[in-house]
Amino acid sequence: MLNFTPPDTSRILINVQGPTITSVTPPPAAIYMTGQTLDFVVHFSDVVNVDTSSGTPRLQLTIGTVTRPATYLRGTGTRDLTFRYTVASSDFDNDGITVAPVIDLNGGTIRDGNGREAGLSFVPPDTRDVLVNVVGPVITDIILPSDGTYLAGQTLDFQVRFDQSVMVNTSAGRPGLQVRIGNALRQAQYISGSGSNTLFFRYTVQPGEFDDDGIELISPLLLNGSTIKDSANNPALLRFTPPDTRGIRIGQPAPSVVSITPPAPGRYRAGQLLQFDFDFGQPVFVDTRGGTPQLQLTIGSTIRFANYISGSGTNVLRFRYVIQAGDRDEDGISVSSPILLNGGTIRNGAGSNASLFFTPPNTSSVLVDGLAPTIVQVSVPTAGTYLTGQHLDFAVRFSEPVYLGSSGGLPRLQLLIGSSMRFADYQSGSGSEVLTFRYTVQAGDLDTDGITLVSPIQSNGAVLRDLAQNDAVLTFTSPDTSGILVGLPNPSIVQVQPPTAGTYLAGQPLDFVIRFSKPVTVTGVPRLRLSVGSTMRFASYVSGSGSDTLLFRYFVAAGDLDTDGITLISPLDLNGGSIRDNDGHSALLDFNPPDTSGVRVDATGPSIVSVTVPANGTYHRGQNLDFRVSFNEPAFVTGTPRLSLTIGARTVFAEYVSGSSTATLLFRYTVQDGDRDADGITVSSPIDLNGGTIRSGSGSDANPAFAPPDTSQVLVDGVAPQVMAVAIPKPGTYRTGQVLSFAVQFSETVVVGTTASNRPYLRLRIGRLLRNAEYVAGSGTNTLLFRYQVQEGDLDRDGITLVATVLRPPGTFIRDAAGNDADTAFTSPDTSGIRVDAVAPTIVRVTPPAPGRYITGQALEIVVRFSEGVRLTGTARPYILLRVRQYPATCGNGGTAQCCDPALPLHRSDSGSRHQRDRNSFTDHSARRDIAPGCRRERRLAQLRATGCGQRAGKLSNQERWMSAGRGQEDQVVYSALRRT
Repeated sequence: MLNFTPPDTSRILINVQGPTITSVTPPPAAIYMTGQTLDFVVHFSDVVNVDTSSGTPRLQLTIGTVTRPATYLRGTGTRDLTFRYTVASSDFDNDGITVAPVIDLNGGTIRDGNGREAGLSFVPPDTRDVLVNVVGPVITDIILPSDGTYLAGQTLDFQVRFDQSVMVNTSAGRPGLQVRIGNALRQAQYISGSGSNTLFFRYTVQPGEFDDDGIELISPLLLNGSTIKDSANNPALLRFTPPDTRGIRIGQPAPSVVSITPPAPGRYRAGQLLQFDFDFGQPVFVDTRGGTPQLQLTIGSTIRFANYISGSGTNVLRFRYVIQAGDRDEDGISVSSPILLNGGTIRNGAGSNASLFFTPPNTSSVLVDGLAPTIVQVSVPTAGTYLTGQHLDFAVRFSEPVYLGSSGGLPRLQLLIGSSMRFADYQSGSGSEVLTFRYTVQAGDLDTDGITLVSPIQSNGAVLRDLAQNDAVLTFTSPDTSGILVGLPNPSIVQVQPPTAGTYLAGQPLDFVIRFSKPVTVTGVPRLRLSVGSTMRFASYVSGSGSDTLLFRYFVAAGDLDTDGITLISPLDLNGGSIRDNDGHSALLDFNPPDTSGVRVDATGPSIVSVTVPANGTYHRGQNLDFRVSFNEPAFVTGTPRLSLTIGARTVFAEYVSGSSTATLLFRYTVQDGDRDADGITVSSPIDLNGGTIRSGSGSDANPAFAPPDTSQVLVDGVAPQVMAVAIPKPGTYRTGQVLSFAVQFSETVVVGTTASNRPYLRLRIGRLLRNAEYVAGSGTNTLLFRYQVQEGDLDRDGITLVATVLRPPGTFIRDAAGNDADTAFTSPDTSGIRVDAVAPTIVRVTPPAPGRYITGQALEIVVRFSEGVRLTGTARPYILLRVRQYPATCGNGGTAQCCDPALPLHRSDSGSRHQRDRNSFTDHSARRDIAPGCRRERRLAQLRATGCGQRAGKLSNQERWMSAGRGQEDQVVYSALRRT
């Protein structure tokens, strides 16, 4: 590379472009009459020379509808060329002439001093006000409103004067005078003046309009479908020179925030106020009819809003936020710009919307602690039985230190011991996070199923607060105290919980939960007596034996009616059974009947008398579950009522199908893919009307409740068997005749269907070939066996590939017992170690010794190349049988006896492969094997024996031997031989 310092070439300029037109100056705006001239000056980027010897360049003008030429006049040798046209008497244009955007050379030339052609295209100038021979009225003056600032609702009046009287026709529209206010274009509408030389236009200022540097009038007048003409019907010229309107201003500037007064620095707690005053610098008016403006605050990580509360009509608006319980910010709140209108408005008196953006004030010292101390843990005494005089100590931990202020009392914990309320009194802990309470067991206290802590802590005249004076939250989650027992009683009823208040219909259950003081064991079927209307009914024992809670249930019977609430009757009726504790003590059966005035019964309307369910069995995908609901009278259906079913853990619906106007309605559900229930589906009461109705013929609503039927033997299996695993053959190389076995394990027992000609199979890729491992056995189990026997010619050295699905030809299937077709796709296992070699090695080339003369003792090496690597086994050596041509041997020289070898040239044509075609009885007891065991080829090496000296060698027979010498490269066997004399 040859380096150098570049010289200064800044003054070497290259310009290959000719001059271009930079602009065109038209004639001044005016009306040009016959004989007057229209001069156009074309400005070039460089000096140009005009040659008119063959023609004169010109500009094409359109005057009215006629094209006229403005001919080159002067300017050659300069940058500016002048073109001129003289107005003819026939010319007329009252809306402005136009200029074509390119010079017409007309045979002439325009070039620069270097002979380069000038560019002739240009942007046409504005010639809308260049008029020709106009005879209609023209605007001579515009009288403006007085200088000043005009606000919303005030009017701007303009007078447009013509040089003669004009007539205005407004039948199709009204003329308008264009006024630019700020960035908006408005129109002052024509008011009056037709028949005179002065037309009056008016514009009323709208709210929100603002222009502080003066409005602007835009030429021309707009007709908007109207006409303005003189008495001779000549249209008026509508263009004018806009007058100076800078003194005519509109509206006030939009209000903006000039200062903000935030809350004073300090720590604010729950219930205190954060107030923000925003000064807009002028009176502003707030309209909250659509919503109240807000100020966005961030307190900690929570967004809050300070609402506008006052200030409309003044310069200052006030926003306020009341600290909420739970608000907390230890490093100062923040205020976000802009103010949020939230559907309201903030405007000045002129109707201009206020600018809502502001620079947020510094509120880093405005701290918030609205987070009251809460109870995070209540530690209870050790589980056990406490007797009279023993202490029950409790430790209540708060989320932060609390301070006790008392006005005559101390806080206390409420304890429920049996059915009696007791109190654990405050002991110590003020100023820390943990307060301690104690109760001493009194004589007569009894609770065998564990005392209960009742939330909240009773303040009892005391006050608990944190340092910020936030009142502590005294509610808590009661801990498990079921192991804290007091006294040793017989079991007794401590609570009877009735059904939820409401009206119960026929078939609906009334469940009563009876809680004892300790676990009890039930024998027989005790019952709870009920008064339903004037009839005695019994809620029979259902469940709960071994616990402290027993469930009793009564199903409302058709005809039951109680409009003022059922009544429970004490005591429980053992009905021949028993209720005892673990020690054999009989339970006390008396109880205080709870309020059941809200538990009403009305089973007098149409009701369900039975529900017929599907036959027992297992239903699979696509099969129907039909339910027939029989009423005690014909039922009329609208909409699509449905029955709620539980299949496994899923809730599904059997929808109404038919039966309206009869006493039996049919509901149906079709088993879906994935549905499964091995222990029986469940039908839930009542019927879900789903927006529809079931009524009697007279219009009375049917009672949709029913006693759920037994469906424990209605089973569902809509889940298809899945392939869980595929067991493959052991890694290794498989040869002809060997078997590749595959075991496909499914998620459940499957049944295989085959035909005489088809059975399921696995698709294998062996090398480039596709093979099938056909199904062999396994139907009725969860594992199917597939086999493939290796065929001669199969070859795959880098591992077979298993296609990831079991293929099912026509007529075959794999299903579970329910009839669901199995999903036979699976993830292919790693079969890279399963190789196949059923291709025997072949000789692809035999390389003979190099051409030449070989004598006694010299070795002949023959290289045999196979199609793949081979191994030699056994003790015998393979040999090659050679056919050697016969050559005479010469002996003697000058009478001296001399022994010499016959000349035995060997050529490629004498290779063993050729010799093999000539002889057919070559066998040998040695064997040669390639890498795949079992594939062998046999060869025979011939023998060679030389004749005596001085004799002809004769033909070589197949008894003459070449000796094997060794092994060559991986795909060759090399043989050498020593001639024996």
